[in-house]
Amino acid sequence: GVFATSNQLLAMIVLALASIWLIKNKKRFWFAIIPAVLMLATTSASLVLILEKFSAPQTRNLTLLTAAIAMSLIVIYLLIVGIRFAANYRAKRPSSVV
Repeated sequence: GVFATSNQLLAMIVLALASIWLIKNKKRFWFAIIPAVLMLATTSASLVLILEKFSAPQTRNLTLLTAAIAMSLIVIYLLIVGIRFAANYRAKRPSSVV
């Protein structure tokens, strides 16, 4: 449930930070960024399922629903920051002269 999703979200954040550090130090980063993206996808899917479950009238739980909403906002924020970082990285990357 919510604990497992938060645990995966934390792992994804660590992998994303490691990827950023590797990129900034001009090292290979694919081995960290690919699992981070996959974990982001699975965590997002899990959050959607949790939001559906805890917002239904039969299984309504406001505490867990609030935690899931907070985690959803964190995921949205991380997506925005990640897209901006990727755009800046591509803009600053020197183009190859052929």
